[in-house]
Amino acid sequence: MLFQSESESEHEHDSDSDDENEFTNKQLMDMLEQADSLIHSKNKKCKELAKKLKALQQSFDELNANHERLVEAHEKLAKAHTKIEKAHSLLLEENKEKVVVSCDAGTRCDLIKESPNPPIVVATQIFL
Repeated sequence: MLFQSESESEHEHDSDSDDENEFTNKQLMDMLEQADSLIHSKNKKCKELAKKLKALQQSFDELNANHERLVEAHEKLAKAHTKIEKAHSLLLEENKEKVVVSCDAGTRCDLIKESPNPPIVVATQIFL
């Protein structure tokens, strides 16, 4: 019998701790409403973030496409620039010994001999 009374006292002690861990129906309903409210607010925020993500991905794709077009245009310009530099060098070599005459509206004429780094001369008439 002593054994049973120890078991009964343990059972009573367990039931006391169970009572402490149990919530009333009102408390459970309040917690459920709070959880539901939190879920709705998080869901709303998640949808807003998903919209922002979609807009950012679209912007990124557009910027990436623009970047690719600019890289291609830059490469074409670099090739064109190289061709122009070569043509300019050839022209300088061809015209190294020539004398260039520049006239300013008939009031003044100067003879310019080409130097290693010749200036660019813009004239209304050129006489050779």
